[in-house]
Amino acid sequence: QSKRQLKEQSKRLSNRRKNKMLRRVFAICFVSLLFCSLLLAKEDYPFLGLVSRDGINVRAGANINFETLCKLAKNEKVSVIGKSYNWYKIALPKDALCYINERYVALEDSLGLILGNRVNIRAKPGENFSIIGRVNKGERVKILKKSGQWYGIEPTENCFGWVHEKFISYYSEMNRGLLSAPVVANKEGPAKS
Repeated sequence: QSKRQLKEQSKRLSNRRKNKMLRRVFAICFVSLLFCSLLLAKEDYPFLGLVSRDGINVRAGANINFETLCKLAKNEKVSVIGKSYNWYKIALPKDALCYINERYVALEDSLGLILGNRVNIRAKPGENFSIIGRVNKGERVKILKKSGQWYGIEPTENCFGWVHEKFISYYSEMNRGLLSAPVVANKEGPAKS
């Protein structure tokens, strides 16, 4: 009986080792599969994002050294257009203030008719501030105030800002047609400030 008991004990130990090995192999496969799926996961733009905290700065570029354009409130929804490193590119909310040089605008009540092509929209009133969008001849902008030789305007569809990804979570898909603007070849020369 002792030989039989030893044989059974040896068999049990062998089964335990096999089970342990199978669990390890399964765990390694599972972790590898999870890791690969995370690496291959690609964010799809545009999407609607939800702001996670109050007072989040929207910047003129993908870095904290750029000008602050406006602040976002907790649970505010924003249109996320793209990403650069850890920063999301968003369509500017209507309460962000942008600036355009008065020499490229003809006033029509509270609207401005754009007189040139590829006219820069800036983060602040001055040519040394970041370009956050552009408009073309014949487009209209809503003028909110005047600051020296610059008009403060409501953001156009082509004005964008940047928010760090840790402050925005995915909320839902967006209709891709909402943010698409026709791309027009530049035949008019360099941009104007």
